[in-house]
Amino acid sequence: MSAGGDRRETALLLEVCRPDRQAERIRRAFGEVPAGHGVVTRAIALDVGPLFFAALREVACLDEFPEQTRATLSRAYYREAAVNARAHARLEEVLAWLSREGIDTVLLKGAALAEPVYGDLAVRHMRDLDLLVPESGLRSTQRILEGHGYVRSEAWHSAEWYETAHHHLVPMHSPDGAVTIEVHRHIVRSTDPISIDVHRLWERTRAVRIGTTDTRSLAPVDLLLHAAVHRTLAGEFVGQMQTLCDIATIVHRFGSDIDWDDLLEWAPGRKAAKYLAYPLRWAAALLHAPVPAAVMTDLGARMAPTGRAHALLDRWGRAVSTWPGAVTSPRRAWLWNDLLVALLGANHASGVGAIVGVLSRGLITSARKTVPRLGVFLPIYAVAIHPFVLVWRWLARRRRR
Repeated sequence: MSAGGDRRETALLLEVCRPDRQAERIRRAFGEVPAGHGVVTRAIALDVGPLFFAALREVACLDEFPEQTRATLSRAYYREAAVNARAHARLEEVLAWLSREGIDTVLLKGAALAEPVYGDLAVRHMRDLDLLVPESGLRSTQRILEGHGYVRSEAWHSAEWYETAHHHLVPMHSPDGAVTIEVHRHIVRSTDPISIDVHRLWERTRAVRIGTTDTRSLAPVDLLLHAAVHRTLAGEFVGQMQTLCDIATIVHRFGSDIDWDDLLEWAPGRKAAKYLAYPLRWAAALLHAPVPAAVMTDLGARMAPTGRAHALLDRWGRAVSTWPGAVTSPRRAWLWNDLLVALLGANHASGVGAIVGVLSRGLITSARKTVPRLGVFLPIYAVAIHPFVLVWRWLARRRRR
């Protein structure tokens, strides 16, 4: 199977994941993919398997799939429900501890989307629990978590690095290792190419209740902003169906409550506009997110001139969103992510320089693994000889199949 999968499978996947899903459209798309197992495997790999199951159940289309495929989907849904229920219980505990100490909190990402936006705790994968806390409460929050047995995770970076260079503190693992909590001071890093006024985020938060504890969630427009820029700033594009589902569901769920003028005010220039415009564009194109056409036109005008770089980024970014990493392979996913990051940051219309730069770095990295001791001659080998070595290896694999 190609990295992108069968186009008919992609069409069915997107039809089921649309927030305005309809039984007739799903049945028509399923008619083109009679087995259905491939698309289910793909949905699970993309972290939208539980959403796929819940959507089919909602429109009474589960019977369209064979019994074994339904069982696979059901297991994915109820497994996620169990994991998220345990995470939600930990969240209730933590919020109660912080509330007793007078520390304000705002739910972010999965914790803010699963029940409040999707309406089903099982359908939104939660890798960790993210809380926004005022700067004055960061130390106290960390102390409270450690007092209840949570331990710091410094596998990737030291606690000092998180303190000085990141937008959240060092991740904290629960005593049983089942849940990780990230305590945020902001939703973007100070080194990111865009800026967001965190005080304004706090001013517009809305009250929500988790268990018996009052907490807060971002305003709809800020939920949308965070969902849209989170992946473009992180430079992750391959397999990001869940992010596009978040965007489409937020827009569909809140509709007129989203202050589009405020969103446009946040992105006055080209640099900020493009980090927001592409995810909105992909969610609208793939999942029919009801983003007003005037908003997309306005954002597009602020990004100009982007020329060929825009066309390539738009087309490729849209395509790789539906590629599961298990199919794409980490190395290939890295190459696509790096390529799209370069196009996103390109300051010229064609994007040729960005593409050449990424491919050159990829060739040199690959060549170094093949012949690690060439020293200063490595770039010459990488450009003049290594491409032919890669083609020969690809042809050899094809013959073996």
